[in-house]
Amino acid sequence: MMVASRALSGALSGNVAVIKSALAEITDETNQGAAFAYLPLCWSIGSLIAPTLGGFLSHPAERYPSVFNYEHLRQYPFLLPCLFGSGLSSIGLISAIFFFDETLTESKGHSRSSISIEEDSESQETLHTAGTNSDITIRRCSTVLGDEPIPSMWNILKDTSVQRVLVSYAFMALISVSLNAVCALWLYTPAKLGGVGFSTSEIGVTFAVSGLLTTMVAVILFPPIERWVGVVILYKFGMAMQVGCYL
Repeated sequence: MMVASRALSGALSGNVAVIKSALAEITDETNQGAAFAYLPLCWSIGSLIAPTLGGFLSHPAERYPSVFNYEHLRQYPFLLPCLFGSGLSSIGLISAIFFFDETLTESKGHSRSSISIEEDSESQETLHTAGTNSDITIRRCSTVLGDEPIPSMWNILKDTSVQRVLVSYAFMALISVSLNAVCALWLYTPAKLGGVGFSTSEIGVTFAVSGLLTTMVAVILFPPIERWVGVVILYKFGMAMQVGCYL
């Protein structure tokens, strides 16, 4: 049941792709690094708050008997943090319905516009300046609407660059999620079995400190380093660091 619940949670987490697409549509190369730095920042803030709440809200009947002394919470000690998480998701859903503006404009959804520079003789007009023999050639810029059809999902997936990015990101997500899960199990495992033997609240504090450090890196270090070395080099360095974390 736990595995099925976690798999369903990941399968329904489509907001990640939507948020990244929206950011890409409202930014350009001058501010994409700073804008996309907010994504790990939000993740880090969640990693800072969520483990703390999850750790201190679990087993509420034993921790806070004066407030949560209910048999149902004794039978299901992790029900309260799960309900709290569901409540936050509901708030996010309502906020998106009423306050999230569409970043893909209607014109973009139906047609594409591109500026083409016509260099042939038919697209040039010559203006003779009074009192001189020089000619000024002005090239017309024509706006072409709807010339290129919007590619389908399968056509996009056939692109080699897209395939490389997807495969690389899949491995990165697998490594990241696996590391988080293994780390939580290692912290909870008793010391005599090779673990650390932390309680749920101590595990929550540990992940909160990790989230705080990640937040500082995302806000302070990532934007200037991304502008300095570029996305590809920074991505390769991050993947190499993942190997070091496992070792």
